[in-house]
Amino acid sequence: MKIAAKVLYFITFLIIGSIILFFVLTVVPGFGGFKVLIVRSGSMSPAIDTGDIAVIMKADAYGVGDIISFNNGYKEEMSVTHRIVSLKSNNGKAGFETKGDANSKPDGNFVPASNVLGKVVFSVPYLGYAVQAAKQPIGFFVIIILPAAYIIVDEIKKIWKEMRIIKSKKEERA
Repeated sequence: MKIAAKVLYFITFLIIGSIILFFVLTVVPGFGGFKVLIVRSGSMSPAIDTGDIAVIMKADAYGVGDIISFNNGYKEEMSVTHRIVSLKSNNGKAGFETKGDANSKPDGNFVPASNVLGKVVFSVPYLGYAVQAAKQPIGFFVIIILPAAYIIVDEIKKIWKEMRIIKSKKEERA
């Protein structure tokens, strides 16, 4: 029973730590050259699904087959993550034609290289849901504060128990 409790404790700690890490990375832009995005549509399924975290990083060059995130040209805060299907040029500007893996046709827009935020380095399934929830007040309380409080209280209990053991050993010696 103690082993199962320790494993559950470790897994809980690991999950909370991951959520906190990716939460911070979505709030702090460009941390370590990485940018973390929460995927909000299924256009890249099955490679990257809705609710996944996509970690991107600027690259020196991008090629056909790379999955990139780019500004869509309409809203600065809205980005699109799609696969490059061909290299293009428009009025002397280098760029790309992109397509979501789940889409039947390429995107209709030319993507200038200057609009590319970075290349997807890796993705983490489902973690985007938890990170997005942690950005809301109730989600932050449930996902971050309550488990953190539990861990703190548990550690204080362990310290208190250890102090009582040390105190009883000192009294036995006296």
